Amino acid sequence: MSAWASLSSLIKRPAVWIGGILTAGLATFVTTNLLTPVQTFLAEKTAEKACQYRQKPITSGSQFLILVSPLDEDPDGSHTKKVMRALIDEKGFNVVRICDPLNFNLSTASQTATDDVLKQASDLIKERHADLILFGYVSEQGKAIVIYAYNEHGGCDRHPKPMKIEQGVLSDDFTAEEKEKLIEVSLKEIQSACLNQSSMDWPQFAIRMAKMETFLNHFDFSQAKALNFAGSYIQAMRLLYENGQGDAWFSKGEEFAKREINKDHAKDQGTNKALSDIYTEYAILLRKNDQDAASSAFDKAISLDPKNAFAYRARGNAYRAPRKIFA
Repeated sequence: MSAWASLSSLIKRPAVWIGGILTAGLATFVTTNLLTPVQTFLAEKTAEKACQYRQKPITSGSQFLILVSPLDEDPDGSHTKKVMRALIDEKGFNVVRICDPLNFNLSTASQTATDDVLKQASDLIKERHADLILFGYVSEQGKAIVIYAYNEHGGCDRHPKPMKIEQGVLSDDFTAEEKEKLIEVSLKEIQSACLNQSSMDWPQFAIRMAKMETFLNHFDFSQAKALNFAGSYIQAMRLLYENGQGDAWFSKGEEFAKREINKDHAKDQGTNKALSDIYTEYAILLRKNDQDAASSAFDKAISLDPKNAFAYRARGNAYRAPRKIFA
């Protein structure tokens, strides 16, 4: 019997070709519904272990340890890598990409969801003894990302404000300006200790602020955006001084404030507002030791920014406090 005749004979048998169809269908079902989930699970676990293996050991005591969580809406990880590259060669930074995604958009989330993700961020920082975590999402593929910077104590805002970085069309790396913006926001958040002061580890915070001195010559403090960082730095010095970490922190804060306010600055609204904040922090630093100088600094803060409500409140509190008599 020829091969064609044999094949024709098989086709004429319904049981044979029906059985073939059922066998093929069963094989497809097993592969799709049983093997695929197993393969996916194994692939995810392999990727997770690989990610953990790639993480750098936390060994440096002289650098800020910054955790970078995978950005949401970044399936190939390319935008997350740009954030890493922007910081990884920066002196004073030890940047570690972690495996734990914080897939979250704080601008649209409920307060409960916000609290949950911020607690997760705080726990990750404490678990890895880090200084900061960066997380966020890709708002426009190849063009823009939104980054949140958060420290373990919550910084100065219970609902952190996002930083949007416009990358340009298909840019491979951040521009110098984008990189500086990311560094500035990271440093400002690292030194923020406004909330949860009662639970602060002040000696540890003092160590963190000693590291900050590496960056004091990094920025042009004649610019408004860098002056915002300067105000936060003075505030950190004041908090360390007020919480028993030594008079040296008062001296550092005073010296830094005087140096910055005596510089020539641009005469524009943004610069005036930033300078007003510096004068306010400087006045609060001074108020326990020299109330007259503090009062003058408050007045200067308000003259630069008449809408500085914090300066008004702080000046009022200073006036109500008992005046210190100096010999």
